[in-house]
Amino acid sequence: MMRGTLANRPAVQPPFVFTQSNLQDFDRCPRLFYLRWVARVEWPQTTLSREREADLLQRSRFHRLVQQWLLNISVTHIIEAEPAESPLRTWWQAFRDHPPALPAGPRFPEVELAAPIGEHVLLARMDLLVAEPRRRLTIFDWKTGLFYPRLERLRESWQTVVYRYLAVEAGAPYFGEPAVPPDAVEMIYWFSEYPATPLALPYSADEHTAAGERLRERVAQIASLPAESFTPCEDEQTCLFCPYWGYCGRAKEGEALAGTDIAAGPPDEWDWSDVPEFEY
Repeated sequence: MMRGTLANRPAVQPPFVFTQSNLQDFDRCPRLFYLRWVARVEWPQTTLSREREADLLQRSRFHRLVQQWLLNISVTHIIEAEPAESPLRTWWQAFRDHPPALPAGPRFPEVELAAPIGEHVLLARMDLLVAEPRRRLTIFDWKTGLFYPRLERLRESWQTVVYRYLAVEAGAPYFGEPAVPPDAVEMIYWFSEYPATPLALPYSADEHTAAGERLRERVAQIASLPAESFTPCEDEQTCLFCPYWGYCGRAKEGEALAGTDIAAGPPDEWDWSDVPEFEY
């Protein structure tokens, strides 16, 4: 009896930290979610995965560069030290030539917001939160991927859902009121490949209600699963771009692909994680 009980024990134990990154991983492949976020299996240390890690490091450096600039710290010496062909130079030039229009008000780069979600925690680290007290909270996110996403897909992404939801649920200290009205929240994506055309996504009470329902439903689903229920995804094409493909015994040809694509996925897909938020 004891063994059966343990076998059916949910793999995710409270309080588990949910983020847009691990929610997106679950959608992509439940087995990926389990290996990365529950079992904490490290990425295979191959040459290809190191190339992927080097790419993510450059993206992370760009985010830090913008953070320093927002804090009025000079970054000129960093850019001048970069090779002429460095993507960091290209991204920074795009940002300087076409910076997003920042609202007036205090700026909080790399700010974390968290709120309870059932027995668990929902957490986000935002590239920039601009607070116009008692008027508006604007979330900015810098994207260095190659492709311009479809508006509807962007709106439905876990990143948009989680960030705007948490701005309402946990943004009151920045807003300056006990509660943040959903229509006082806006999220703006800035794309390094399309710097002159950022995408702005305003928010509403109806969207907030829908976001809460969607989040609670997905968290409850994940939190109910025993380890053996985190099965590999049905679409084996996904495995070609997964750094964990070797653990599932799938897609041998993935050895030639995993980690090499800058978007970490097929060309028509956007890499929502861009830079990994958290690695708890």
